[in-house]
Amino acid sequence: MTDLARWKAAHSRPLVIDYCRWNQAVEVATRANLNAWITLTFVWPRVMLRTCFGV
Repeated sequence: MTDLARWKAAHSRPLVIDYCRWNQAVEVATRANLNAWITLTFVWPRVMLRTCFGV
């Protein structure tokens, strides 16, 4: 007879590791998109105004 607790622990770990990797990937992509949006929305127009008109 096999030890069911050991089997379950061994076979559930890859799922947790995959979840953590996917979660990290989503966080990185979300952060990159947020930084790009902030840059394009707030920073870039101000840089262009200062460059073109000296404001």
